[in-house]
Amino acid sequence: MSGEMQKVRTVYLNGAFIEEAAATVPVMDRGLLFADAVYEGIGVLDGRLVDGLKHLDRLDRSLESVSIPRPMSRDDMITMLRELVALDGLDEGFLYLHVTRGVAERDYVHGGDLVPNVFAFTQPQHGVSADSEPVFRTLRTFPDLRWLRRDIKTTNLLGQVLAK
Repeated sequence: MSGEMQKVRTVYLNGAFIEEAAATVPVMDRGLLFADAVYEGIGVLDGRLVDGLKHLDRLDRSLESVSIPRPMSRDDMITMLRELVALDGLDEGFLYLHVTRGVAERDYVHGGDLVPNVFAFTQPQHGVSADSEPVFRTLRTFPDLRWLRRDIKTTNLLGQVLAK
């Protein structure tokens, strides 16, 4: 440890900005149990959201596609995201936004009247900054085997949820 105090991360959770250690999601949250949720990852550069409106467009499409109601107005969402970036003093990095369907007994079928849980947090830039010299990498591709490995019991049961 360098003796520097580590900055406490602020998390947005269901209408409040709180310290990360105080942020909790109920055990019966469908996002936890079934991966019944959507998310967006938004870059932050010079303290501003990169293509923020396009990310919120995609969030809207994702919410609509899985029939999760919009948890707040678009303007309120933009205000919240900008405030979170400001509270954390983030100049360059990443903002993660997650919306779950809400809390209910563990069952693929739900009553449809659930209140979404929303959380968001920031991460500072790791590695190369945006104004660094380009770094060249060699890449490999791998086949996507997720649907060929249905024998692995992951919590991503969104396919079953949507089928029901």
